[in-house]
Amino acid sequence: MDKTDFISSAGVRALIAAQKAVKPKGGKVVLSNPSSKVREVLKLAALESLFPIYDDTESAVGAF
Repeated sequence: MDKTDFISSAGVRALIAAQKAVKPKGGKVVLSNPSSKVREVLKLAALESLFPIYDDTESAVGAF
């Protein structure tokens, strides 16, 4: 996600919906290296704790 400069409210809602869909099945949505702008949006929306953030894809995949 390091090349993602913008996330709209619809994008945030999609992340939340995905998290809600996979959580009952034991899954989770994790983010790999989101840009500072995406991190800021998640922080402003108080969603940082909902989505684990990893520095790289290998670490994110290894979290499963």
